Amino acid sequence: MSTPPDDPALPRVPVLLLVPSRPECEAIAPPGSAELVIARCGVGPVVAAAETARLLASGTYGRCVLAGLAGTRDAERAPLESLVIGTAVRDEACGVGHGATFRDLAQMGLAGPDHEPPDDAPSLLPLAIPASAAPEGTAWTTGVIGTVAATAADPAEAQARRARHADVLVEEMEGFAVALACRRAGGPLTIVRAVGNRCGDRDLSGWRFAEAFAALRAALGFLLDGEVGGPRP
Repeated sequence: MSTPPDDPALPRVPVLLLVPSRPECEAIAPPGSAELVIARCGVGPVVAAAETARLLASGTYGRCVLAGLAGTRDAERAPLESLVIGTAVRDEACGVGHGATFRDLAQMGLAGPDHEPPDDAPSLLPLAIPASAAPEGTAWTTGVIGTVAATAADPAEAQARRARHADVLVEEMEGFAVALACRRAGGPLTIVRAVGNRCGDRDLSGWRFAEAFAALRAALGFLLDGEVGGPRP
């Protein structure tokens, strides 16, 4: 992945907008153009990593933006219908057990310098922050995003995850995988997630998909046009 040219006379390197699922893509994606390539990266960390790596290897992009829905673990800091702009993304997908019994790879003694090649990523990757995050009137915050392989099944599991990683505001299923692919390709990634439900709430009648999609559509113009700042720890 390369950076955009400084000379305004030269063509701009396009932004790659990644959206996990077809419904998300249909609901939020703006029209594509020479400066914006829109692609579905797929749902879940495995397909998202593979598809993002394929896309980055087959084209030249100035930066990537991953956009979609998420469930909140902290409804006070990240309420329903609001946006979360990721400062970092945490890998919570790999481990053993579930709920309060879950142990990640580090806790199992299977992660760290003795078990990873030198270029392997840590469990927390920094993200690029856009200079203009959201239009006036849109509720948004910045914070850590958690990537899981399966979303919380009930409030107890959601609470156990929150206790394990208190810095994570929302959980989703693709961010860390996409961030790792971008890191290895050498380019920046911005992640924006719209909060559509509370983690562990399986009652779809209380989910706010339409409102979350509306907030995301309103913010995408700012995210795609604004300059990207450096990665935040």
